[in-house]
Amino acid sequence: KLQNFEVEILKNNNTPGKKYYSYSFTIAGSGPFENISDFVSTITNMQRVIDIDILSISSAIGQNDPLEFNIQGTAFFKE
Repeated sequence: KLQNFEVEILKNNNTPGKKYYSYSFTIAGSGPFENISDFVSTITNMQRVIDIDILSISSAIGQNDPLEFNIQGTAFFKE
């Protein structure tokens, strides 16, 4: 599950001193720990600058159920 929040719109009259824009996102999913670890590594090693605010991993109810994870963060971009 991927959710984007409000995205700043680039305007013709740029704010003086503003060098970047950002938007917040949430990603939720489930799977084995190895897959979650690989996914988090991929996100943190991509070329886009992101800030991970919250990363949570929890076990599901049953013993054989996959782990669940949530990531909340901010992605930054230039004009």
